[in-house]
Amino acid sequence: MVEQQRMDIAKIAPEAYRHLLQLEGVIAGKLDRKLFHLLKLRASQINGCAFCIGMHSDEALRDGDTAERLLLLDAWHESSAFSEKEQAALLWIEWRPAPRKLWGDEITYWAAAEQLRAGVKPDLYLIWPPLSRFWTASSQ
Repeated sequence: MVEQQRMDIAKIAPEAYRHLLQLEGVIAGKLDRKLFHLLKLRASQINGCAFCIGMHSDEALRDGDTAERLLLLDAWHESSAFSEKEQAALLWIEWRPAPRKLWGDEITYWAAAEQLRAGVKPDLYLIWPPLSRFWTASSQ
């Protein structure tokens, strides 16, 4: 059962919401749809947001990802279901909220950066703040 959304951020802060949707659209336009859904879903798992996990899982399935990959997402680093590019992007997402808590933060940063195209990395850097703060706060 998916949790009910607790507040409607579009009504509470419509201008901020509009700008976040625009930012998300720019970022989504530069990433593969499946990868974008994986990143949003993984960020929601990290945040512990049941509403967002349900929403992003549904979106990923609708856009052609498989239930098996979504079930393995929490253990992506041990699974062969994800490409090197996906693994690098997931590593980047996990590194962003707590770089000092993960092993070898500089090693993690450069390992992920090396796998990503130069044009994608800045977009991945921008994706974390709205996912981790605004979107999650709006659902809790």
